[in-house]
Amino acid sequence: RSALQRKGRSSYESARTLGYSKAAAFWRLVIPLTRPAWVAGLALVLMETLADFGAVSIFNYNTFTTAVYKSWYGFYSHGTAAQLACLLLLFVSMAVIAEKWGRGKGRYEQSGAALKQYRQQLTGAWGVLAQIGAWLVFALGFILPVVQLLYWVVSSFEQHTEGTIDLLLNTVLLAVLAAVITLLVASVMVWAQRQKQSKPRSVMTEFSQLGYAMPGTVLAVGIMMALNGIDSWIADIMNDQSQWLATGLFALLLAYVIRFLRIGYGPLSNSMGQIKPSVVETAGILGAGKRERLFRVYIPLLRPGVLTALLLVFVEVMKEMPATLILRTYGWDTLAVRIYELSAEGQWELTSLPAIMLVAVGIIPVILLIKKSDV
Repeated sequence: RSALQRKGRSSYESARTLGYSKAAAFWRLVIPLTRPAWVAGLALVLMETLADFGAVSIFNYNTFTTAVYKSWYGFYSHGTAAQLACLLLLFVSMAVIAEKWGRGKGRYEQSGAALKQYRQQLTGAWGVLAQIGAWLVFALGFILPVVQLLYWVVSSFEQHTEGTIDLLLNTVLLAVLAAVITLLVASVMVWAQRQKQSKPRSVMTEFSQLGYAMPGTVLAVGIMMALNGIDSWIADIMNDQSQWLATGLFALLLAYVIRFLRIGYGPLSNSMGQIKPSVVETAGILGAGKRERLFRVYIPLLRPGVLTALLLVFVEVMKEMPATLILRTYGWDTLAVRIYELSAEGQWELTSLPAIMLVAVGIIPVILLIKKSDV
């Protein structure tokens, strides 16, 4: 959507001047110019499908993610879980490489006014079909599920288990903590890239964001095994068999930061890229020091990116389930985990209240993002 909105009007009009029809200009100009976005979107859908756990588990469809979880918790075979996780990680890596290869080294820059300023209103049969298609997606994807959940909440409200408010507080608290920590890490990375760009630093930045391509179960298994090893090393030194890292919130927050660092880094990097060096240089010429330039130039101009990053990470952490299911400590169940546990037991009606709460809290950041986006 963003790629189609940002293609320049000048090239499109030039193609029309050369005799291309609207359809030909679209297929022979706009589509090639947006090829990186198409490839990136396809790779993103592929990675999300490979990483999905909740839907395939509820519908009893065996995949790598469910096999990793069953090996870890069902058969207590950590070696098998690690092997399956490595194999799934190989497929995910192939998807990432395919996305990079699809974009290639070509540049797809455009100038001129955005196409979104010249939208053509659909009328007649095409307009009706467009409206029906849009409302059909909205009805099937949101209205009908929410209506069904509300019906279950009303009809079985007295049967709902206690502790739902505690689950909501746990979910919001974990989401806020993860969003703030992820924002701090992403800010340091963006600032370091701004101050001095180098090939090794760029490679490390890209490498640190690969966690988003990793399924939650794979990431949880890797973190758990690594922290267990560190805890064993600490226990040998201190002669204390307590687990310091693997059993606390540290492991869970670490998984969130690794998993969603790319989401937090993207908006900040885009906002930083829009700050022209001449603006900062002008502030320096006018006598502003480094600290003053940071607080009076960078931070105000980065504020939209910061807000977007916080909201995106907040929403993603709230609905994240596989890593939370494996790494959560006692007393830190979330709404997503409770929904999975109840649905796995076939208690569909009892999932309605946690699900409605998750939708209600998660939809607020989504509405804010839609309002601040270029619609």
